[in-house]
Amino acid sequence: MSGAAHYIGRRTYDGLVGEIILMAHQYAAETDGLPSNSAQMFDYVRLIPYRPENMETLRAPSRTMKDGGDCDDKTILFCAWAIRRGIKSRVTLAGVSDEPGKYHHVFPELYINGKWWPYDATYSYGRIGKKLPCYDTFKSTEA
Repeated sequence: MSGAAHYIGRRTYDGLVGEIILMAHQYAAETDGLPSNSAQMFDYVRLIPYRPENMETLRAPSRTMKDGGDCDDKTILFCAWAIRRGIKSRVTLAGVSDEPGKYHHVFPELYINGKWWPYDATYSYGRIGKKLPCYDTFKSTEA
């Protein structure tokens, strides 16, 4: 089902991460033909327009590549790409310590050369290996 979008409504953060991981596995083949190395893929995803949404919707990689997406959509795309290439990945939720348990952002991390590296390509100013400085609480789940 290429180009699918799933409305997920109000879910727990663990539920959101589970849906992201499920979709990354389900739609990994949609990433065939994309850049072959992680740095090129990061640049590719970073250039996809950010698309804010009023209702939480998760988009398949092909839909994100066509229409843009928010942090969870770009995370699905990046994790699907990694899964397809046999690269260990995880989904990381980001929040702030004065709101324990509440997360505001999600991004992928890849396990490369024995270390987990953030690949937060949600915004054009993202950098490989850097977490956004406005967040100080993180929770990761392997894809």
